[in-house]
Amino acid sequence: MEISGAKMFVKALQEEHVETLFAYPGGTAIDLFDALYDAEGIDMILPRHEQALVHAADGYARSTGKVGVCLVTSGPGATNLVTGIATANFDSVPLVCFTGQVPTNLIGNDAFQEVDTVGIVRSICKYAVTVRKREDLARIIKNAFYIAKTGKPGPVLVDIPKDIQIAMGSDEYPTEVNIRGYKPSEGAHSGQIKKALEKLKNAKRPVFLIGGGVNIAHARKEMTELAELTGVPVVTTIMGKGAIPTNHPLYVGNIGMHGNLASNKAIMECDVLFSIGTRFNDRITGTIDTFAKNAEIIHIDIDAASISRNIKVDIPIVADAKVAITKMLKYAEKLDIADWVSEIMKIKEEHPINMNSYSGLTPEKIIKTINEMYNNLIITTDVGQNQLWTTQYLRDQSMPLPKKLVMMSPWTDLTASGPSYQENYENDPLFGNTRESMIYNGEYAGKQDPKLPYISPLFGDFHGLPPMLFQVGSLEMLLSDSVLAAQKAKEAGCDVTLTVYQDMFHVFQLSMDKLAESRAAWDEVAAFLGK
Repeated sequence: MEISGAKMFVKALQEEHVETLFAYPGGTAIDLFDALYDAEGIDMILPRHEQALVHAADGYARSTGKVGVCLVTSGPGATNLVTGIATANFDSVPLVCFTGQVPTNLIGNDAFQEVDTVGIVRSICKYAVTVRKREDLARIIKNAFYIAKTGKPGPVLVDIPKDIQIAMGSDEYPTEVNIRGYKPSEGAHSGQIKKALEKLKNAKRPVFLIGGGVNIAHARKEMTELAELTGVPVVTTIMGKGAIPTNHPLYVGNIGMHGNLASNKAIMECDVLFSIGTRFNDRITGTIDTFAKNAEIIHIDIDAASISRNIKVDIPIVADAKVAITKMLKYAEKLDIADWVSEIMKIKEEHPINMNSYSGLTPEKIIKTINEMYNNLIITTDVGQNQLWTTQYLRDQSMPLPKKLVMMSPWTDLTASGPSYQENYENDPLFGNTRESMIYNGEYAGKQDPKLPYISPLFGDFHGLPPMLFQVGSLEMLLSDSVLAAQKAKEAGCDVTLTVYQDMFHVFQLSMDKLAESRAAWDEVAAFLGK
C-alpha cells in the first residue's frame, strides 16, 4: 500500500511511541500538520514561539527520559530552534527535530523562507539530514530516533522538503537499524575495568569525579552503592549533581568554579582521579596544567571522542556509565582511606559556602526555606549567578508542611459570593467593570463544583495549618476572599495576620520600589518570614 510522505511521518511517530509532539505550524510543514490532525495517540503541544517549543521538548526529554520531539516550518521556524539544539547537544539530551523545507527543486535558489537548515545545525547536533527521496523517509526517521537516544544522547534534525511530504511511497516502516560507521558501545571492557580498580585499590587519596553521564544512564543507585562499597569520596559537576544524595557522608560537593573549597582541594591533592561521565570542560578544570597534576586519571565515558580530548588520561574506558559501574560492583573492594576522607570532610565542615554575613532575604535563605517546606521539588534556574548559588546551596531536606504561608491577594472563593465582588465592582482596575474576566467565566473550575475545597480554599478546613500572612488591596474585588479566609483560619486556631492596604489594586506588590505600599508589603513579608 502506498501512502503520502506526511502520513508516513505520522506513522513513524506512532511506531516510535511518540506520545507528545511540540509543534508550531507553517507553510512548508502544513501537510505534516494536516496528517497529524486525526492521528491517534499523539498529544500536540502548541507554543507561541519555536524557541519555547524546542526548550519545552528538551525539558520533556530530561524529565521523562524519553526522546523529545518537535516540528516547525522552514526559514525562521527552523533557525529559531538553534539555541535549543545547542543546549541539548551540550547537555546530552535526546531530541528529534523535524523541520519543513521548500521543495527539492527550489533548494539552493533562495526560495521564500529557504535556509540551509542542515548546514546551520550540523556542528551542534549528532546528525542532520535533508530527505531527498520519498523512499528514504522512513529509514531516515528510524535512524534519527536511534541516533538521538543511543550512545551519548543528543539532538538530531530531519529536514523534510514539501514535495517529499506529498509524494507517495511504501507504507512499510523499518523494524531494524543498520547505520554504517555508527556502533555505540554496549559493554565495558573487563580488562580495563579490572585495571582501573587495581589502580584505585592502591590509591591513598582517591576521588570519584561524577558528571552528567551517570544521571543520564540512570545509574544513581549503582553509583551510591559503589561509593559506599569503596569508601571513596565523591565530587560532582553541575550535571552530575544528584548522582549520589547530596547529604551522603561521602559527598563533598561541586567541582570547579561552581564548587566549594573541599571539592577543589580534593581534586588538586588526590593521587587517583576516577572520572565517570564527564567531558572535563573548562568550568571544571580551570587551567589544564594545574588540574589534578599529582593524580593518575581514569576516565569512563560513552563518547570515545571525549576521552583525552581536554585532559590526558591514563586508563580510558569507553562504556555506558551504568554498565561500567554495575561491572565494577562485582570486583570493587573497601579501601583503607579513612584519614583521607576525614581530611576532606573536615575542610568541607570548616569552609562551608554561606551568606551569613548578609542581612535580609538572601538566596541561601530562600533555598533553605524551600527545602524545609517541601518534600519533592523540581527547581529551575537561569544561568549565571543564579546557577552558581543554586548549585552551591541546594540540599535535600523535607518537612510535611511549610513553616509559614504568605498569600498576596489570594483567590479563595471561586463562587464570587463575597461582598467585595459587588462593593468593588467599579473600583477594581483589573477585574472590575466586566463580566468577561476569569472571575466570572468559570473556565478555571471547568465542570467541577467551585465550592470544592481544592478549588476554593475558603470552603476547606483550616485546622492545623501553619502561620499565615494575608495581604490585599482595599480596591480589589478579591478583598473579601482574604478577609473571610483569614477569619476562618483564626476561628480554626491558626496564627493569622491580615493587612489591607488602602487604595491598592490586585498584586500591587509587583510595583516593587515604585510604591510606598509595595515597599511596605515586602518589608512585612520579610519581617513575617524572619520571626
